[in-house]
Amino acid sequence: MGSLDHGAKELQPEDSLDQSIEQSIEQSIEQSLDQSLDQSLDHALDQSLDHAAENSMKLETDDSMDHSTKYQNGELGAENDMTLQVAIGPMTRSKTKLLNQAINTLLQHIEGSLKPEACPTTLVVIQAIFYLDSTTEKKKQHMVSWKRVCLPKSDGGLGIREAKHMNKALLAKVGWRILHDTTSLWAQVLRSKYKVENVHDMSWLRVKCNWSSTWRSIGLGLREAVLPGLSWVIGDGREIRFWNDKWLAETPLRELATTVLPAGFEEIRVCDVWREGSGWDFTYVSKFATEQTKLMLASVVFDNVTAPERVRVFIWLVVNQVIMTNVERRRRHLSDTDLCSVCKQGEESIIHVLRDCPAQRGIWSRIVDARKLRSFFEQNLLGWLYRNLGEDADTDGSPWSTMFALGIWWSWKWRCGNVFGTDWKCRDRVQFLKDRTKEVSMAHVMIHDQSRRARREERMIRWLPPGDNWIKLNTDGASRGVCSAPLAELWGVYYGLYIAWEKRITRLELEVDSEIVVGFLKTGINDSHPLSFLIRLCYGFLSRDWIVRVSHVYREANRLANRLANYAYSLSLGFHLLESKPDVIDFIVFDDAFGSARPRYVRL
Repeated sequence: MGSLDHGAKELQPEDSLDQSIEQSIEQSIEQSLDQSLDQSLDHALDQSLDHAAENSMKLETDDSMDHSTKYQNGELGAENDMTLQVAIGPMTRSKTKLLNQAINTLLQHIEGSLKPEACPTTLVVIQAIFYLDSTTEKKKQHMVSWKRVCLPKSDGGLGIREAKHMNKALLAKVGWRILHDTTSLWAQVLRSKYKVENVHDMSWLRVKCNWSSTWRSIGLGLREAVLPGLSWVIGDGREIRFWNDKWLAETPLRELATTVLPAGFEEIRVCDVWREGSGWDFTYVSKFATEQTKLMLASVVFDNVTAPERVRVFIWLVVNQVIMTNVERRRRHLSDTDLCSVCKQGEESIIHVLRDCPAQRGIWSRIVDARKLRSFFEQNLLGWLYRNLGEDADTDGSPWSTMFALGIWWSWKWRCGNVFGTDWKCRDRVQFLKDRTKEVSMAHVMIHDQSRRARREERMIRWLPPGDNWIKLNTDGASRGVCSAPLAELWGVYYGLYIAWEKRITRLELEVDSEIVVGFLKTGINDSHPLSFLIRLCYGFLSRDWIVRVSHVYREANRLANRLANYAYSLSLGFHLLESKPDVIDFIVFDDAFGSARPRYVRL
């Protein structure tokens, strides 16, 4: 670090401002600002430039340090001019940082009195002169336009910030504070003097002749930077005007209306159009909104559905009408036919797969209330999705929106299984959907309740070796949509107990990372439960003449079994007894052997 600090000092001589910016450039800045650069500004620039130089030197080699130092002292010959002008090499990176640091410090120092038009233009010229190492006596050829130099690095530029854009951003920052800050003295003075109202009425931003230069600058930042990007976030909807405010799209909905709005509609608030428990009241919307607007409104409802994240993502794909049905595949020239592969009776469109195909229609007919069947099967796709996903009526103790969401997701999953030959038998799909809906609803309620009252703390979790004269058995199961996770976990427990018994182990510590499975093994299960047969098989081993301790561990302490369970997917179907450990678990074995721990937030 000593050499790096020394290099930075060599790069910045005693009078940093005089060396980095020539006397003529300093005079140009003073003239453009109508004020002199006082000692405090010199000090601020010195500190920023020293900091920039030190950071830039940390990225350079010793050679590049010498190269940069010589350039600052004017010792480079003509043979290096071309390299510097085409913007490559270490000196270019240092200059870029110096320019950005200097212009940031300068603009922040004179932010309140900066003239928003003439001054930044002058500073841009000064920036370019400094970067190209030009002087008033000797001007060098520009090989790349200044606009291209100022582009972001991701767009092919060097990332130098233009003074006019930095100035506008800083003024917008002050304007944003005025909109939100109602307690500071300076904000109260400006809000009172210039009659700053709420953002619904921007008449206070119209330029007047008696405005001060400070307020003119702030007004410019508000008009050109803040207001174009200003939008509302939905809360209770009492402050947001449905048609006139920008809250749903990038423009107010008034500009997207198909016809002229009736008198009084412009003042309707978002809360006036929302009906608790049923969603949007389309009597205010249908006649004036486009289909795209209705789709965006519906997406607000879709995101609130109680369902697993993968189901909600699927609903989003359905709303955007991009799932790969035969109709979509044919449109993209990926298939020769759009015929339904199941019923062979019509086009395999989205609405056909999810509702109208006889295979799925029979399921819906048993689930939907008989009084609603007609309207259920007559709606178009978006209306059908919106109405059902926004309905919170109870169905067998669960929200209808949850059952509907799971119903359309499983209809697509069953269709894909049929097409790709991975379909699995389900004796009663209606009962299956009801069971899954109840599980999701109960999980949502439990998580919601626990998240409100549970506190967590960070703990370091690691695998612990067994006690003396004991053998530890870690089991896990992997499920990729073929069966439920508890079923896979229980098969892992069963085969683990089988192998341990065959090895004539008398004292066994069994660790499982599923609390549900541990609960089944400790407290039992009802005979009507679909996993009861497997629990009985495990009990057959647990009741034999040996000692087995069953305990739950976190996944961080069960990484080896978890990795082996997933590794099994790379093997052929059947029972595999590995006599030696595969290479894929070497690093986990090493971590467990040396007691490596991982952090986890645990509920107290």
